[in-house]
Amino acid sequence: MSEKYCSGCKEKLEDGEVVAVSSGEAYHHISRDLDIIPMDCSMKRVMKGVAIFNRKVYYEGKFYNLSEVGKLSNLNELTIGFNEKNTGDIIKGDLKGLAKKLLGIF
Repeated sequence: MSEKYCSGCKEKLEDGEVVAVSSGEAYHHISRDLDIIPMDCSMKRVMKGVAIFNRKVYYEGKFYNLSEVGKLSNLNELTIGFNEKNTGDIIKGDLKGLAKKLLGIF
């Protein structure tokens, strides 16, 4: 499992952090509103010239769509708040269901 760091300030991403992921492996923690890009760190420089970026949740070295969090069976037990440095949102609670592979029997 490889750790991920903010493309600008190199701060380590925490499990559950909501991040902006753009093409070229550029990512940074963000707040709830994708229309307003945070001015902390070098977010403006990281996303400059990049027209497409997606909001994802970081967990154990990978990025997951927010819709996948919404499908977790323990969704009602999860909370959202600010990360330790108040630079962006983090989903707190048991997210290990994101990393599980579902086996279907047909």
